[in-house]
Order: sequence, then C-alpha cells, then structure tokens
Amino acid sequence: MIENKVIFSGQIKALTEKNIKSNDLGTFLTAWIDQRVPSRLPNGDVDRVRYVTGYQIVVKDRKIVDTIIALDKNRNGVEPRSAWVTITGAKGDYIIKSKVEGGKDTFVPQVEVYNLEVL
Repeated sequence: MIENKVIFSGQIKALTEKNIKSNDLGTFLTAWIDQRVPSRLPNGDVDRVRYVTGYQIVVKDRKIVDTIIALDKNRNGVEPRSAWVTITGAKGDYIIKSKVEGGKDTFVPQVEVYNLEVL
C-alpha cells in the first residue's frame, strides 16, 4: 500500500486577494509554505538564512482556511511570513502548462492540506 502523506513545518508566505477563491463548491485557499533556517558561524552568530524547501499548498477545509487568514492578519503587515505551522496533507504536483507551443510544462510540488497546527 502506498501512503501519500506529508508532514511539514514552515511559515506561510503573506497572502494576497489572489490566494483566496470562492465558487459554488465553497471557499479554498492556495499559498506557499517554506522552511528557512539560519546558518550559523562557529561562534554561534547567524550568518544568513538558508532556504531549505517549499510547497504550494491548497486548502479546502473552511476551518483551516479561516485559521490561515487569521495567521496572516496577525503578521501586522510587517513580517513576510506567518508564525510557524505544521501541516499534514497529501503531496502531488501542480502542472503549469507551457504557453509556448512545444515548450515544456512545469511541475510544481503541491500539498493538499487536511490538518494544520500552529506552533
């Protein structure tokens, strides 16, 4: 049996009006979550922040959508990312079709979130 489950901790990038969509099936949200960790010098000082990995996320559960919107409002418009969260979901790929004939399609890693925990 193949289990397609991802558990990932990171910060959700600031939302815009494009991230939240509603239709006759309900409200859903797309966003970007990534993990950045500080690289430290031998004396313990922070050297720089390294990008580790990231995923596009899709959220269809209204309760989780509302939680992410609340986290975004708590950023106070200053921080580029939310508080740290852990998501659980199913990984897949989102395909961006090439607009050029004969061009290559792009596959973007995507996680459909079915649980979110604020750390």
